[in-house]
Amino acid sequence: MIRDAELNQLVQACAAAIRGVRQGSLDPDLNWPRLIRLARRHRVQGLAWLGLTGGTESDFPPAKELFEDTQAIARQNLIAVSAASRLLDECTKRGLRLIFLKGLTLGSLAYPLAMVKMSTDVDVLVDPAQIVGVEQCLQELGYEAEGIPRSHTRRSAMAKEWTWIGANGVVIDLHVRLADSPKLLPEVSARAEPQMVEVAPSINLPTLPRTQLFAYLCVHGTSSAWFRLKWAADLAAFIFQGDDDPRQLYAASQSLGSGRCPDVSLLVVDELFGPLVPEDLLQSVRRDPVTRSIARLSIRELANEREPLERPFGTVLIHLGQFFIERGPMFPVREFGRQLSNLVG
Repeated sequence: MIRDAELNQLVQACAAAIRGVRQGSLDPDLNWPRLIRLARRHRVQGLAWLGLTGGTESDFPPAKELFEDTQAIARQNLIAVSAASRLLDECTKRGLRLIFLKGLTLGSLAYPLAMVKMSTDVDVLVDPAQIVGVEQCLQELGYEAEGIPRSHTRRSAMAKEWTWIGANGVVIDLHVRLADSPKLLPEVSARAEPQMVEVAPSINLPTLPRTQLFAYLCVHGTSSAWFRLKWAADLAAFIFQGDDDPRQLYAASQSLGSGRCPDVSLLVVDELFGPLVPEDLLQSVRRDPVTRSIARLSIRELANEREPLERPFGTVLIHLGQFFIERGPMFPVREFGRQLSNLVG
């Protein structure tokens, strides 16, 4: 149960948006300025507005403020659609494969009104053997690497992702793998047969097939201790809008090497937005005390108005949790070595 009143209201608004309904009566005595701060911290202003109003005009001041944010989100998404489409066209001409992750494609798959989903950057999975070609393409399109281009140093070549920034403000994150630890989702790559998603009229972008996408969303969220409500809402909407049996998605994710991540993810999204998951599956994943602990700590993190990176020692729990997201006695040892390597460079 969420004891924080403003966070609880925010979750209810997002849940209404996911289900395509308008939330019922609102408490005027709620601390609405704090709710708006939480919505911006969690990047769910568009979902909150949609859930509170049903997408209709409202004179309620907090709804008006959230609507202004939603309009800005939609404008930024349109710019990102254009940038993603242009990048895909240029890379396709050169025989370079791209898979778009989360963001625009997930918004179209999971939400009735895709443009209300905030996407601060464009995440792209590329083949490590093609990274030089993709970086050259980005340079020719006017993007600049944040720091040294990935292909130029051994240090950057070990990283999961590398950031490029365009003159239009669009941020492209190039991924060569899907998780910080190479032991998670090792076989999921840019060589996957993609599903094509229409993100705008006549603009289609490739993303991962559904089972791989589910596994990736679970790994991404759990690796970061689900500190943003947006990630949990995206996964909940993905499950709600799909025809898949969550049991099948879960079984497929296990075969892909996702460790405890789907277990934690199902507990988190069902606690926040349920009922979404069959009870027999929930009972099965609840049996593991480590899974329960990670899920409980993740939900507790959501009520904080500042992100972990903005607080002293705010990421400690995230790093500790990463030691246990894979089963087996050797994973914490390997994870310690990976984190230490990142720390000392």
